[in-house]
Amino acid sequence: QPPIKLLRQWMDHKGWYDRKKIGSFKNLVDINFVCAMGPPGGGRNAITTRLTRHFNYLSFTEMEGSSKKKIFSTILGSWMAGKLGEICYRDPVPGCPAVEHLNEPLVDATIRIYSTITSQLLPTPAKSHYTFNLRDLSKVFQGMLMAEPAKIMDKLPLLRLWYHETCRVFRDRLVNEEDRTWFDDLMKTMMLEWETTFDEVVPFQPLLYGDFMMPGADVKLYEPIDNKEKLMHVIEEYMEEYNQINTTKMKLVLFMDAMEHICRITRILRQALGNALLLGVGGSGRQSLTKLASHIADYECFQIELSKNYGMPEWREDIKKIMLKAGLSSLSITFLFTDTQIKSESFLEDINNLLNSGDIPNLYAPDEQDQIMTTMKPIVQDQGLQPTKANLMAAYTGRVRSNIHTVLCMSPIGEVFRARLRQ
Repeated sequence: QPPIKLLRQWMDHKGWYDRKKIGSFKNLVDINFVCAMGPPGGGRNAITTRLTRHFNYLSFTEMEGSSKKKIFSTILGSWMAGKLGEICYRDPVPGCPAVEHLNEPLVDATIRIYSTITSQLLPTPAKSHYTFNLRDLSKVFQGMLMAEPAKIMDKLPLLRLWYHETCRVFRDRLVNEEDRTWFDDLMKTMMLEWETTFDEVVPFQPLLYGDFMMPGADVKLYEPIDNKEKLMHVIEEYMEEYNQINTTKMKLVLFMDAMEHICRITRILRQALGNALLLGVGGSGRQSLTKLASHIADYECFQIELSKNYGMPEWREDIKKIMLKAGLSSLSITFLFTDTQIKSESFLEDINNLLNSGDIPNLYAPDEQDQIMTTMKPIVQDQGLQPTKANLMAAYTGRVRSNIHTVLCMSPIGEVFRARLRQ
């Protein structure tokens, strides 16, 4: 952990040696450090006490159940009242008053499912991606907010939507049949609380939702898909359309698993900050289905083209190109990246920065920074903010994060995947 050693050197000696002028010591003054870290475990290493002795600690405990309930019942209640969600924008739309009484019980049940999963489905060497946090809990409700509340007339459609979103967030991460059966049993016990059976809520499997069943519609409605033949026909139409506008033709046989995966990927891509990690061995269709899902969502799909001389400068240039497109032109882009394209581990570091902050250090030349400032100035002023450099860059990185949807395709075989997840 060399960066930690460098930070500790400043903490102990208030500066660093200059690597060019041998022997000269540079003192840095008037600096305060505010650092954040998770508790050790789950791939996070313990930090040396030689560094931590310089800090005053402020520990955040797990959020209380009552706080979670208050937050999510407020969000779900606003959606049920027609004041929140994708359809309403600024003006309220008809809500679903018939099911408003199910708001708190539904939030309670989701929190209990989350607590059960986090306590029982722990990460192991074979399942190192079983790391669940509050973001996963919020994604269940984020998924529900994509649907139109006015279409929900009684408790069965509401429970169906809730079951689907819970499956997409938690069940899709499970890697074997044993864990999936355990999750299904957990959901069946939850259904009994609403005096309904699992078969009434989920009359057919697989239960799928999507917004692409009416190609060319002005408003894309996120609805249940109950006609499998129509689903196949619609996806085949999209595939024909894709083949007409792309030089590399796609000739896929659409069996049920493939169509399920397309629905899952389009659901992730349509969400703000929707990024996916697709686990599967090579040749299992991860890239083809992502390209088709991007075409369905009307996004540009970008992949780097590896060559013998492809290195860090070419990688940075490619990344910069899509970031400027997403930030300045506000174009939605799917960035498709596979583990076979990782020529250097620093590629993953840049992707990590892109996902976390929407920015990569030392990427833009001065003229590109000026272009960003000029383009973002009227946008920031429209929001009623001062066009300072910090505000302009924050607006730009916010656009980059919400418009670039990163899809990582990785193989779960071997030690490399586990090591990369830990990083």
